[in-house]
Amino acid sequence: MRVGCRPVPGPRCTPLRRNKSESCWVVLGRGTRERVRAGLAHSRQNGKRLGRPATATVHANEVRKLCQSGLSKSEVAHRLNIGRTSMRRSLAAQLKKK
Repeated sequence: MRVGCRPVPGPRCTPLRRNKSESCWVVLGRGTRERVRAGLAHSRQNGKRLGRPATATVHANEVRKLCQSGLSKSEVAHRLNIGRTSMRRSLAAQLKKK
């Protein structure tokens, strides 16, 4: 299957869809990247935290305590409402620090 994009006149960035399964982005207008970077820098200056939210790292001490109390890793992840892999990664990071 070959999908191509055709440029659309004007500075806007809009998706081009042929059907529900195909989509691609048309040519970006000039200055778009600079405006986005300026907006992100402005948000950082105003104290906005960008990126993925922390999950297991927030609960690192609770994870360690519950695991030491004898609960299974699946039960700990379920109680704290975090993913099992994130919880395991948190435990591994704590062990590396020691």
